[in-house]
Amino acid sequence: MRKLKFPGYYLLIAVFLIISVSGFAQTGRSKSKVIFVDTRTMLLAHPLFQKFDVNTRRFAGTRSEPVPGEAGRKMLSAELKSYKRALEKFENNWADKLSRASGNMRVRLEKQYLSNKARFEKKISEIRQRYWATASIPGLPGQTEPASVVTQVNQISKDIRDSLVKLKNKTGADTVIDISSLMPDKEIDYKIELVQANYLSYLKSGRMKPAEIVEWVIEAREYWLKNGKIYSPVISGALDKRVEAVELLISHCRGFER
Repeated sequence: MRKLKFPGYYLLIAVFLIISVSGFAQTGRSKSKVIFVDTRTMLLAHPLFQKFDVNTRRFAGTRSEPVPGEAGRKMLSAELKSYKRALEKFENNWADKLSRASGNMRVRLEKQYLSNKARFEKKISEIRQRYWATASIPGLPGQTEPASVVTQVNQISKDIRDSLVKLKNKTGADTVIDISSLMPDKEIDYKIELVQANYLSYLKSGRMKPAEIVEWVIEAREYWLKNGKIYSPVISGALDKRVEAVELLISHCRGFER
């Protein structure tokens, strides 16, 4: 059976990539601005994500949050009626105030009226959604379906996406790279004896099996991630904007109650 020269083949690809990247850096295209972010840290910093309850797997204070049985639903019903009465009282009070105003004063009052009315209507809509969401599973009053988190997940995704667009425009970047899937998500463990073994000396000889090469590459990667300074998941020259991305997301979400 013919013995495949995997080691030499991999070495050739590595050399080709190094030459290609080096050449790319010398061309006119090197003027393109590339930044990188980590959407994991953006997700953890999102104010809505901080309301996620790992026990219920729902978002506290949203329509996905379950309530304690039928008693909890009755409390939501009472809260809904209370806000409806408050809105009715608000509208009656403002009807008289608006009827006596004119000109620029009326314009300003109408603006205040519509803004405050929108707050009442938003709150009523949220409570109504929660009330009906807690009746979505027959026989389990107060419990909500797993799909009830879709609204919050979509909102978080939209906020992250909008923040990245803002960051891209602010920095003038041509490309934004998300390195979240390239970085470790837990304590890195590796086989030091395998990493330290002089397997590289066998690459040219062709005595290593493909599986052994893959194993060494994986363990070496883990070692470099934890101990090395040479590992980088992004191309040379990319700017680290991870902190700025988080700050921009917080600024984007500030003042919004969801």
